[in-house]
Amino acid sequence: MNTDPFLRTLLDEVQRSAQVYLQAPPSITFMYPRMEEKIVLNASAIQNIPPLSSPSSNSSDHHEAIKMIFVDGGSAALLSSPGFCCAKIRLAARIYHSGDTQERKLFAFFLIIKGDGSVQYLAAEDSSSKSVSENGDGLKDNLTDPSTDFHPDLLSSFQQSALPSSSATVDENLSRIRRLQEWSFIDWLQTKYPSYTIVYDGSLDTESVIENAFLARWRDRGTLVIALSKSSQLLTDDGHGVLDLVAQVLPRAASYLADPSRQLIFARFHEKSPFVFRIDVLLGTAISTSQKIADLIPLLSRLRDFSRDPLFIGYPYPLLEVDQMARLSNEEVSYYRSLLASRIDLSSFESALSAHRVLDRSRF
Repeated sequence: MNTDPFLRTLLDEVQRSAQVYLQAPPSITFMYPRMEEKIVLNASAIQNIPPLSSPSSNSSDHHEAIKMIFVDGGSAALLSSPGFCCAKIRLAARIYHSGDTQERKLFAFFLIIKGDGSVQYLAAEDSSSKSVSENGDGLKDNLTDPSTDFHPDLLSSFQQSALPSSSATVDENLSRIRRLQEWSFIDWLQTKYPSYTIVYDGSLDTESVIENAFLARWRDRGTLVIALSKSSQLLTDDGHGVLDLVAQVLPRAASYLADPSRQLIFARFHEKSPFVFRIDVLLGTAISTSQKIADLIPLLSRLRDFSRDPLFIGYPYPLLEVDQMARLSNEEVSYYRSLLASRIDLSSFESALSAHRVLDRSRF
């Protein structure tokens, strides 16, 4: 390939640096914010994730014994300016009861965020609860009134200082509100299903007062909450990405590497998957380390069992499903914008952003 000398030099340097960067060390040392201490992961501690039917998964009834709820949220700004934002948030849960019974919960609401940090919530019509059976028998759709079953403004029970900041942009506040509402949703689900394991799409890292209050409450309840992240910003002491190095250390098999306290796990769920996921674990304060290990092995086996779908092999399918349930499509956003445009002049709100869109659409 005839390559420009400058680009050839660049490619050579990137290749050399990447090879050095991805050299897997025998141990990985980094600071874990949630524990506020350094963690050392040793490659010698790698363990295989047993199949769900294996006796080593420590589950007598296998999948019937593990009741799980997968949770995710989605949001989109329908109208946005520096000091005003109209948006929609949708929260989704996929509930696996004992046996083959499954249930879906979907809650959605609109909100208006202003530049001073004030928020107004409006319930949406597509909030629902569906109970389904895996064998296809008896699909039931029950419309759930969010004002009585799950109300989006649960955050009002916390101090106002924990709510959106007037110093942040409305888009930043939208992202923050969505995460807080996801955690409110988890909190509500725990009260409805106290013996279920919660699997959340995200991480448990936080510096927020209100989120730390949630974590403390969940820890006191003793409910198992795990958060699975597809990416991670954790860095080793020498500046390498922790997830990158763990991906080099873990074999191409269903396997995991955990810190000694079992509060942080890195796992690969399928031998054909290149992906390794970070898993934050929140267990009750009264649970011993040995009990944590006994609880987590069948859970990892269950996640392995969920990770065989060719659509995203190696990723738990229920998380893929709740992502799709919660996601607001471009078509949906366009529909709401057309409704808004029939009432107001959108350009009067979005003049600054519209100028950028003109340049983005330009072709020279």
